Amino acid sequence: VDSKTTAATTTAAAEEDARRKLELLVRKKKEAEEARKNEEAQRAAEAAEAAAARKKREEKAAAEEERKKKAAEAAKREIEVKKKLLAARQAALKKKAAAAAAAAKKAAEEAAAKKAKLLA
Repeated sequence: VDSKTTAATTTAAAEEDARRKLELLVRKKKEAEEARKNEEAQRAAEAAEAAAARKKREEKAAAEEERKKKAAEAAKREIEVKKKLLAARQAALKKKAAAAAAAAKKAAEEAAAKKAKLLA
């Protein structure tokens, strides 16, 4: 085997080795880029998920606040109704008491008049 053939074989082997190394570097670069993109997508998905969870919590808190507000308003209305009922009852009781007092006064006057007639 002459030196030209050996040199050509060695050169061809060196070129093949360099080509393989280059392909490996290109493949590793692509894999690294893909991994970076996947990481970014994962972070974006996690951020979106966190934002959705935060929004849901805020909506729930707002709904709870609205429910409390409505409950407080309902309680206030109920108190007003009870106050009006109580005032009406008190007015009715005063009326009854006044009527009873008037009846008692009339009965006392009638009794006094009968007594006066008997004594006369």
